[in-house]
Amino acid sequence: MPGYTHLQLAQPVRSSDWGLSFGMAFATDLKRLREVAKRVNRSLPGYGSLAENPFGIGRETMAEELGFDGLFWNTMSAVADRDFVVETMQSGARLMQHMSRWAEDMIIYSTGEFRFIILADAYSTGSSLMPQKKNPTVWNCWEGRVEGYSAKWQAS
Repeated sequence: MPGYTHLQLAQPVRSSDWGLSFGMAFATDLKRLREVAKRVNRSLPGYGSLAENPFGIGRETMAEELGFDGLFWNTMSAVADRDFVVETMQSGARLMQHMSRWAEDMIIYSTGEFRFIILADAYSTGSSLMPQKKNPTVWNCWEGRVEGYSAKWQAS
């Protein structure tokens, strides 16, 4: 297939290289999300709003029964920690960015100028002014969702 840089014809590339570039990005994103899940899956039970409770509950047993991978070992750090939120959002934002890049390629490649992809009518809408035109609605909607998520990530 023709390769493009800055939407200008550049050099021939294999379509498998194009597809695998997204496969590699998504695989890396999945790995990051799994690493975050493992790192943040720690148990808080037994802690109050500031320090450990005086009742001597079996925190290790409780964490194991609830499916946590470990415990927070410092009470003050545990109740003040919000890193899990930031790490999860960061990994999610990166995944969304890669999905947005894929959606943008699909939008461009489904246009009349490129014609690499023919989108089924069920996944497109027509234009009110030009009924012969097919708009890739499914990918446009996806991009809109990604932009909303990215804005929320940047605002946090």
